[in-house]
Amino acid sequence: MGVGNPMYHGFPDADALAAMLQPVRVAFLQSLEEHLPVFEEIAGIPPSLWDDAAIADIAHRAHKITGVAATLGYTQLGRLATRLEDDLRQRRHEGDLSEAVERMTREMRAVLAG
Repeated sequence: MGVGNPMYHGFPDADALAAMLQPVRVAFLQSLEEHLPVFEEIAGIPPSLWDDAAIADIAHRAHKITGVAATLGYTQLGRLATRLEDDLRQRRHEGDLSEAVERMTREMRAVLAG
């Protein structure tokens, strides 16, 4: 649908774009509320005790957060989620994983606190 098309109305202004993204933001924040207890639980367990299923689950959750966080302006959360996902998939040093999960958990709490 190009400029010559009568259905084309140009790019939305900032207010219109914010209104269009509002349902996405609400859904994203709801998903963070669902993910947070899982991150908090695993943060309390030494990484040496994490099984493959737990690692895969946290990596998948981090991946889902990465996909939307930056789009909605949560750039720090997006960066932390990307780094955590990479670290989990590459099985980085256990101490680093524990710290990465804790940083991610703190940032999720901060985003949810507004």
